Amino acid sequence: MGLNQRYLIISFAAIFMALGIGLLVGMSLANDGTLVQRQEALISSLEADFVLLQGELANLRNELRRANLRASAADTFAQAVNEYLASDRLQGYRVAIVQTDSQIQRALVGTLKQAGAQVLAVVQFSAVLPTNADPPGWDRPVWGSQALSAGEALATGLYACLNDGQTDLLQNLARAGVLGVLEETSAAGTSGPCPVAVLFVGPWPAAGQELLHSAITALQRQGCQLVAAEPLGTDGNGLAFFRSFGISTVNHLDCPGGELAVVLSLAGANGSFGYGRGADDGIIPCLGGDAE
Repeated sequence: MGLNQRYLIISFAAIFMALGIGLLVGMSLANDGTLVQRQEALISSLEADFVLLQGELANLRNELRRANLRASAADTFAQAVNEYLASDRLQGYRVAIVQTDSQIQRALVGTLKQAGAQVLAVVQFSAVLPTNADPPGWDRPVWGSQALSAGEALATGLYACLNDGQTDLLQNLARAGVLGVLEETSAAGTSGPCPVAVLFVGPWPAAGQELLHSAITALQRQGCQLVAAEPLGTDGNGLAFFRSFGISTVNHLDCPGGELAVVLSLAGANGSFGYGRGADDGIIPCLGGDAE
C-alpha cells in the first residue's frame, strides 16, 4: 500500500472520528439542556435588541419630523423677512437679467417684482463663443451711426430695452448666437428717465469674459447699475471677474438672504456678500438705512 493511500485512509478515519466525537458531545449537551438554554438565551437577547432598535428608530423618526418642521418654519420666516425688507427697494427700477442657465428663475424674478422692479428682459448668455473674434455671421450692425462689436451690441441692446423698450438689437444678437432671449416684457407705468440695472446670474465660466468685458464697460459708461450673483458652492472665479470692475456680487443666491442681498445691491448697496471666500461684507448689506 502506497504512502498516499495510507494518508487518505488515515485522513478519512480522523474525519469520521471527529464526526463521532461531535455527535457524542452534541447528544450530551442536548440531554442536559445546555444547548437549548443557550439558544433560548440568544433568542431572548436578539428580541430585546430588536425592541430597543425599534424604540430608537421611532425616536429618530420623531426627531426628523421635528427637524423638517423647523426647517419649513425657518424657510417661511426667511421668505417673510425677505419680502418685508425688500419691499419697495426697487420701486421704479427697470431690470434686465443676463444668465447662463436656460431656465428662468421664477422665484428670483418674483422677488424683484415684489421689490417694485419691472423685469423687462431675461436673456441667456452663450459662454461658448470665441473670445477673440465676433461670432460667426456677425455683421457688426450699426446702431445709430456707430458700428458695434458683439459686447458693445449686448450692452446697447440691454440699455435700449431698459430705456426705450426696444428689443431689435437683442433679437439680432439672438439670431447671431450671442444670446437667447428667454423672456421680454413691455415697460409700463413709468415714463421718462428711471433707474436701470442689469443682474448677471451665473455660474460664470472663463469662456466669454472678453465679450462680457466690453459689455460691462459699455453699461457702466451708460450709468447702469450692475450686480453679479451665483448659487452657493461655485468656485467664485466668475464673481472675482465682476468684482474687478467694482461690481457688487452675491455668492449665495440660492440660500436665505441671497435674493435680499441682490435686491439691496441693485438698489445701490456696494460690496461682496455671501459666505466664504470673496464675501467680505457679510451675508446681506447693512440695513441701517436706505441703500447707499
